[in-house]
Parts: sequence; structure tokens; C-alpha cells
Amino acid sequence: MTPRNVLWIALWLVLSGGKGASAQIAGELTGRILDSSGAGVPNAQIELTESSTDLRQTTVTTSSGDYIFINLSPGTYQIDVTATGFQHLTHTGITVMTGKTVTADLILTPGTDQQTVTVTGDLPLLQSATSNIQTNISHPVVVAMPLNTRNFVQLTTLAPGIELPPGTQLPRINGGRPRTNEYLYDGISALQPEPGQVAFFPILDGIQEFTIEANNVPAEFGRFNGGVVNVSTRSGTNAVHASLFEFLRNGQLNARNYFATTGSKPEYRRNLYGGTLSLPIVHNRLFFFGDFQGVRQLIGVTRISTIPTLNERQGIFTGVSKIYNPATTTLVGSAYVRQEFPSDTINTPLDPAAKALLARFPTPTNLTASANNYTRTANDADHQSQFDVRIDGAFRSSDRAFGRYTFYNEVEQPVTPLPDGSGLLSGSVLGTTSSIVSITRPPQQPGRSDSLGRTGVTPQRK
Repeated sequence: MTPRNVLWIALWLVLSGGKGASAQIAGELTGRILDSSGAGVPNAQIELTESSTDLRQTTVTTSSGDYIFINLSPGTYQIDVTATGFQHLTHTGITVMTGKTVTADLILTPGTDQQTVTVTGDLPLLQSATSNIQTNISHPVVVAMPLNTRNFVQLTTLAPGIELPPGTQLPRINGGRPRTNEYLYDGISALQPEPGQVAFFPILDGIQEFTIEANNVPAEFGRFNGGVVNVSTRSGTNAVHASLFEFLRNGQLNARNYFATTGSKPEYRRNLYGGTLSLPIVHNRLFFFGDFQGVRQLIGVTRISTIPTLNERQGIFTGVSKIYNPATTTLVGSAYVRQEFPSDTINTPLDPAAKALLARFPTPTNLTASANNYTRTANDADHQSQFDVRIDGAFRSSDRAFGRYTFYNEVEQPVTPLPDGSGLLSGSVLGTTSSIVSITRPPQQPGRSDSLGRTGVTPQRK
């Protein structure tokens, strides 16, 4: 298969799935070409070149000297201007950012096109073409800042008016609620059906840059009441680049949990690793970028719960709770009453279902306590894998397209209070009463027993 056929196939694939996103993630470059008197230069030939890929596109100024380039990928560009009666002008180092309109008014010098004037340096940061207020976080800042868990959202606080409350994942933009913001990855919303819940967070090393739109957000953005976090992912270039990374945390130097009085010290081990690869498929035409990140985490967690004591397993509840015999249920007036077991000790055989339930409880680690008498320490496992594959293509001077595929998978295995995988992970601790009540049915007619009628473990009213 020839390179031309490969290019056509790739362009068809990305065009079939990449429409509608360019207006929100791309930048624009506009301005006027002027002579030394400040008058516009018509019919000037302008060529715009992206520095990393050498992709070129051309345009011609209008009768008033105006020009515009739209749908530009974030990056650094060079402008070459040629006009009759003027020296050739080259302006390098022009930075285009996500969702931003850059204005470049260039002045030509009289002479021949055999002479060249070269201007090096970026344009002023003042944005005069639009009124929206935004903050741009570039790739060098994204990868250089130390971030626990490597979540790019923490960097939104570099913008004015942004707050990330402790213990939260999503920011407040200008005092708004976190769930009222929009999150766009390459122009596609990353929100789950429930408002404000972000489906996943991209790999840091795969982010080209991101922009926080805080005020006067353009009308092209919708479906939100707060701000917009607009992320552009990296694309391939004409040069081959690769990187590897790993961040390791280990619990060898951690102190022991105060409540974990027995057993070995809980483990804390977290490996976050991955890499990136950028290369050209067809030079100056088709580019590949891929990244991968994996997280393998084991964190020792101590669970404290309440389970039946050794006496309670034998039906002895003396001094703990009043226990009534369900087999003595009688109707007195409009209420059912039962007789209390002598000394609150069950003196009838336990139901087989109750015995099977009690057999699933481990032996208490604290034999003298009646509550919070079982402690278990085990590893809370969290394994994550995600990767991105992006292909950018160009054909002729006006055809641009890209396609990106993202995969994310997470498997979490939390530590349960009991070794067999049972117990409450949140809320109140397990107790004798709560665990037994969960399988007890209401009393039946007088003279009949319920399923646990011979256990009498559940306290009842008189």
C-alpha cells in the first residue's frame, strides 16, 4: 500500500468521527498586513507553517489587508508574507493556544522579495479580538508541577478565582458549584449523565495544554452554568519522541496505625508508571501519538467492627440486653407480648440458620470488649490502566483532521470488615443486634414460630 493510500484511509477514518469539535479546541490567527504608512496591503500571499509538523496552509489578504487562519492546533507557528514591492517578511515563534484568537498585525518594508526581514518572538499576550477571560496552562507547566495522583484538575487553581476545596476532585470557578462546570477533552464533553461527574481524567503527559474559561465564555460553549475546562491532547510530530516515567510510594517508613495494635504494619505501595511515543507515519502528512499509564496500588486499611462475643454465641446476654422468647408470644389486648428468658440467657436450642450465620463470624480479637471487638488489617487494591492513540493527518493545504481513541479501566477491591468479604463498608459498625435483625422476619400468629423463632436473639418490646 502506497503512502498516499495510507493517508487517504487515515483521513477518512478521522473525518468520519472527528466533526464538530474544532470550534471549541482550535485556535485562530488573524490580523492585518500593513505598509509603513499604516495602510492595508491587498493580495499579499501569506503562508502559515506549524513548527513541529511542518504543515503549511496559505491565504491571501483582502482589499483592506485582513487575513485569518482558523481551526489551528495549539502550538508554535511561523508566518511568511510576500507582496509585490515589499521585502519578504518572516515572523517566527507565534504561539496559538486552545480556544484563543491571536492577533498579528505585520508591517512590511518597501523593497524586493529577494530581501527578507525576519522577526523572532511571540506576540503580545493581550487578547483584543474576543472578550472572554481565560487562563492557559501549557504542557511544560503540566508535566513539571508536582502533583499527588497526577490529576491535572489540581492545576486549575493556577487561574484566578479558582478554588479546589480540600478532599475534593472538582474545582469551584468564581464561587460556583463544582457540578456546574463543563469539561472538554478535544472538544468532546467528558461529563457522565449525572451532572458534574467527570468520566475520567487524561494522562498528564498526553496533555498539550488546557484552558480555563472563567468569564464571558463564548456562545459556542454550552450545557453548563459555571466555567469551562478545555483540554487539548498532544499530537505527533515530524520528529520521533519517547518518554518513560514511574512514580513510586512505599510504606516502609510509614508509622503504624494507632488502632492496628496487632499484626504487621499495614502496607502502602503505589506504582504509577507509563510512557509516551510520538512519530511521523508519513513525513509532513500523517502523525501518530500514543500514551499509556498504569496504577498498581495496595494500601493497608484497618477495619474495626463489632461481632458477637463468645458468650453471645452461646446465647448468654446477661447484662447486655433483655432477651425474650418468641415461642411464648401471646396476644394481650392489641399487642403481642413475650416472656423474658431467665437471666437473659437463651435456654432453648438455636435455630440451624442462626448457627450457620454465627459460624461465619471470626473470633473476636478483643475478648474483653462487647463492642468494637474485632480488628482486621488487609490491603485495599486499586488497579487502573488507560491509554490514548491519536492520529493527525493533512492533505493539501486546507484539509486537516485527527482522530483519538481513549481506553480507561479501573478495578478496585476494598477491604471488607470480615475475612469472607462481608460486613459494612460505611455507616455504623457491625453489631450483634444489627447483624441478626437483618435476617429476622416479623412474628407470625400466636403459637407459631418465625424462621429464627428458637433463637430469641432479637430484642422485642413487651
